[in-house]
Amino acid sequence: MSPSDSPVPVVSYARISADLRRDEHGVQDQHKVNRQTAARYGWTVVHEFTDNDRSAAKADVVRDEFEAMLRALRVGKLPNGASVQGVVILAADRLARRPGDYERFVEAITFQDGRVFADARGAQDLYSEDVESMGLFGAVISKMEVRKMQRRMRRSHRSRAEQGVPSGGPRPFGWNPDRRTLDKREADLVRQAAKDFLGGRSLHSIVKEWQESGVKTSLGNGWIPLSLKVMLRNPRMCGLRELNGELVRDADGNPVQGQ
Repeated sequence: MSPSDSPVPVVSYARISADLRRDEHGVQDQHKVNRQTAARYGWTVVHEFTDNDRSAAKADVVRDEFEAMLRALRVGKLPNGASVQGVVILAADRLARRPGDYERFVEAITFQDGRVFADARGAQDLYSEDVESMGLFGAVISKMEVRKMQRRMRRSHRSRAEQGVPSGGPRPFGWNPDRRTLDKREADLVRQAAKDFLGGRSLHSIVKEWQESGVKTSLGNGWIPLSLKVMLRNPRMCGLRELNGELVRDADGNPVQGQ
């Protein structure tokens, strides 16, 4: 690029599926690498699109920033009027894990001629059918890998459930962190609540008493009638194992006892 040339204005896109630390560290690291990549080619990042804690594999998850980027690419400018002539990403799986999303991206970025695109490995010509096909193939492979992982997880969850192994997640009220032994104080409260409810007492009345006594959920929140109702209806009350809202049964059709 000669000194008289203006830097090519591009946008940086970053995404991470799970921000466990809730500090956006992962996506900010991606943007940093994207700025370095852009600088190698004499491009300037004029805007950063960020989908933090958003899956690209689930059809029901809307990535607001991804959609906003597609709109900007199609018209060739940001809402503030700044020109956009390309995109920089860290890697293809940050951009899309579903073939349909990848196709929509390619259509948007190539809607006008002269657009540029690069990931951390280097620049790519998305106007080339071979490059586009390889990118689409990569999205298909990514989708297949996600489905394989989901199937493995479902089989694992089913196997654990059939063995009566406790599920993950927050500690259930009435149980110790091992999810197998009872917390005596909480368990006594649960037993009394079940007895009172079966005797005709309202959930609201029980919850009001718990609130006045300072009883908290296992997450430290105050009780409400709905949360008490959900707990009393859980098969765990009878020592049974459930999965996806249904009782887990053995080969003979009998409910599986939880560990």
